[in-house]
Amino acid sequence: MSLPANDDGPGIARARFAIRVIAIAAFVLFAWFFFMSGVFAGERCHAVDGDTLRCWKERVRLRNIYAPELREPGGREAKQRLQQRIDSGELRIERRGKDKYGRTLGTAYVGGQRIKQSDISPKAGRGSRSRR
Repeated sequence: MSLPANDDGPGIARARFAIRVIAIAAFVLFAWFFFMSGVFAGERCHAVDGDTLRCWKERVRLRNIYAPELREPGGREAKQRLQQRIDSGELRIERRGKDKYGRTLGTAYVGGQRIKQSDISPKAGRGSRSRR
C-alpha cells in the first residue's frame, strides 16, 4: 500500500503542525510583550482638556502638565493647543500607573519630542498655586 502523492507522511505533518504552533506562540508572546510594555506608537487620541487625552476608551492624564480647566480662562485655548500638538506627528504615550480618579498617568511624545508645559500653556491649575 502506498501513500497518495500529496501526503508526506505523519512525521512531516507533525513537523508542520509544530512549526505552526511555535509561530503562533511567538506571535502571542511578542504581542503580549508589546502591549504590556506601556508604550504604544501612532495612537489615535483627542484632547479632553489641556492636560488629558482620550485614547479609545482610556483617559490619559499627562504627567507634569498643568492646564486650566475648560471653564477657566485659557482652558479652551490649552485644549486646542494640546490637540494641535498631538495632531502634528506620530503620538506615543509612556504609561506610568493610575491617578486617584482611575485615569492612566503618562508622558506623551509627538515625533519623538516630549509634550512640555510650554507647548500647552503657562503653568496653571493645581500645580501652579503657591503654598503658604
